[in-house]
Order: sequence, then structure tokens, then C-alpha cells
Amino acid sequence: MSVRGLDAAGNWGPAYTMNLVVDKVAPVLVSLTGAQLPTTGAVTLTAPLPVNEPGGFAAAQFWLGTTDPGAGKGTSVPFDVVLGNIVATVPLAGHPSWTQRFNLRMQDAAATGTTRAHTTGTVAPASRSRHRSPAPRWRR
Repeated sequence: MSVRGLDAAGNWGPAYTMNLVVDKVAPVLVSLTGAQLPTTGAVTLTAPLPVNEPGGFAAAQFWLGTTDPGAGKGTSVPFDVVLGNIVATVPLAGHPSWTQRFNLRMQDAAATGTTRAHTTGTVAPASRSRHRSPAPRWRR
């Protein structure tokens, strides 16, 4: 695709040529694991990077339970890409202990949502001491 601009005096600028890529393929999250940080109560959700997503990711959303709120309607959470994995951090400070299903959906740079992935785990209250409590059990 080539574009060029026209100024108010009627002068055309140089043409700029670039490739236009239309991304219509939704990335697929195939698995999800969870781990709770004992001192903060936050949960990290980790998923392998989808192999069909070369453009990167723009957003992460999570929700609890089995009812999907729909694309774009989950709670936005920060995420990073670490050693080939997407790592999203879910803040849960102040929540009581309970077993819950955690769901994650990503949005790629073209605003296409991934499939959702989930894991189930028991959330424990944040530790107030310097002694670590046993890590909660998580399952896919």
C-alpha cells in the first residue's frame, strides 16, 4: 500500500509504501496454570505463548467462575511475556480463602481475542508473617 499527503498549498509529499497485514486469525491459549504469591495474595496466571500470534499482545482479561462475561468484558490485568509464556497478575488482596475457577483471555495487537483458558485453585489469604505457608494446590 502506498500513501502520500497533500498540504494546504496543493503540494504533494513523497509516497510512502508499506505492507498491510490483515490479521483475522484468533490466537489460541491452550493451557493455563496458576500460582499464588503468599505475601501479597495475588495470583499469577501463566499460559504458553500461542505459536500463531507473531504480532504480540495488547491486553489481558480475567474473570472468576464458569460464566464468561464476553470478549472485552472481563477485568483487565497487567501481563508480561516471560521466557515464552504470558504471565498475568490477578490482585486478590482482601479475598477470603476459597476454591475458584480462574479464566484468562488475551487480546492481540489487532484487537482479536484469544480463546479462553482456565485453571482452578484454592486461594489463601495473604500471609502476614515471614514464614511461608504451604502453596495452594492448582489444577487445570
